[in-house]
Amino acid sequence: MDLLHFPNYLAPLRCPLPYIVHFYDLSVFHYPDLQTLRKRWIFRVFLARVA
Repeated sequence: MDLLHFPNYLAPLRCPLPYIVHFYDLSVFHYPDLQTLRKRWIFRVFLARVA
């Protein structure tokens, strides 16, 4: 494989191959009060590292 695609916005933090991460739903940033605390935490911590 030359390129990996992760369609669910989460990818391994250490990936030996180039990859594309698909961010299809960013409502957690636009409407944080409608999201669970767990989802807000996951997005805040992992999204920046994956991107």
